[in-house]
Amino acid sequence: MKAQAQATLNLCQHFVREYPDILKQARPQVGKSSFYPRRCPQDSELNPHLSFGEQFNLLRVVDN
Repeated sequence: MKAQAQATLNLCQHFVREYPDILKQARPQVGKSSFYPRRCPQDSELNPHLSFGEQFNLLRVVDN
């Protein structure tokens, strides 16, 4: 986790150091874009009438 944090920090520092010239290196997005709406607490509610198996995908993404 420390390595990921350091890599992210290095990328941010590089961007700030090279700004605004780094914007000339921008590339157009390849592929279809996606959008996911913001989740709210109601999106994490389990249905007590369904089995765990039926709600497995929901359990993978719920907030504690």
